[in-house]
Amino acid sequence: MSLAVKQVPVAWRPQHGPQSDACAAADICQELFYGGAVFGGKSDFLLGDFASDIHQGPAWSGVLFRQTSPELEDIIERSHEIFPYLGGEYLVGKST
Repeated sequence: MSLAVKQVPVAWRPQHGPQSDACAAADICQELFYGGAVFGGKSDFLLGDFASDIHQGPAWSGVLFRQTSPELEDIIERSHEIFPYLGGEYLVGKST
């Protein structure tokens, strides 16, 4: 007899290493400096860290800046993969 394991979707999970270390530090620090190479998971960490505090309700808000629109578009696209699982809704705003 085999037991079927139900797969539950997870909105976001930190990668082992720098992302999981940053998540642990974010729980005890107000400021966190997370640097590294391109494609090191820094932007994804920012989205996941924000998602971990979403239980604070509608008063919880955040802002994320990028130098160029293409960089911001990449993050917006990734947020569409994470936040719908948490009840998030994309509200189109003016990019300035």
